[in-house]
Amino acid sequence: MTTEDNTQQIASSLVSYGNDFNSLNLRLNPDPIIERIKYFLMGTKQELYADNNGIVQTRIVQWGKPKANIYGIQSILTWLSMIINVQVVQGNFHSDKQGWSFTYENYLYRMQISFGDYLMINLYEFGIEETEYNGIIDGIMCLVEPYISRLIDNKERQSYGQTFEKSGIQSNTVKSGGIQFFKSKQAS
Repeated sequence: MTTEDNTQQIASSLVSYGNDFNSLNLRLNPDPIIERIKYFLMGTKQELYADNNGIVQTRIVQWGKPKANIYGIQSILTWLSMIINVQVVQGNFHSDKQGWSFTYENYLYRMQISFGDYLMINLYEFGIEETEYNGIIDGIMCLVEPYISRLIDNKERQSYGQTFEKSGIQSNTVKSGGIQFFKSKQAS
């Protein structure tokens, strides 16, 4: 193999790695979910517009009434960041033969009760109207539930190995004696 071929192979692997990193980032990065919750709580939305030069920009516009004061919004987002984060989505909830996961259901139940208690205790300090209480919990749980469902039967971690396997990075790493982080097949 010539130096040029070797350089080409390394460059190709780096491009594939970049694509795989983007795929993993899309799956694992909870920031868009936290951002949606922030917009929901602030009564805002993000919209696209063309500036005077025709360049597409984004801006945040008020769309409704905030559901809490600034302190309340920040406190809720901080609390939720303890639940919706990269480390949590790498956990594992086992399911039974029918696909039902008691640990997942129990986790959601405990999270909803705990979140409800947290809001109720701080209702007035957070500037939350009593009529908004259930809507805040329900709205946020509708985003949390599918995010946390990725943990059932370790499907999220299994997909990491598949992502790296598709690019060939995993097999190249194994053949060269490197550490295999996302094991899905044996090295030959």
